[in-house]
Amino acid sequence: MPKSVASTTLCDLTWANSHVLGADDATRRPLTLVSTTTSTLGVSITTYRRSDG
Repeated sequence: MPKSVASTTLCDLTWANSHVLGADDATRRPLTLVSTTTSTLGVSITTYRRSDG
């Protein structure tokens, strides 16, 4: 699954299927939290969807 990372300090990612959002992607967009869960290892998994309007 592709991963987009928002960061001002990272340039290159070692994670598979990941990319750092560039300055052209910096437009603020409203998001709605769809779901959240925590894995047995303590990893937080959150899913967001673009909000209408």
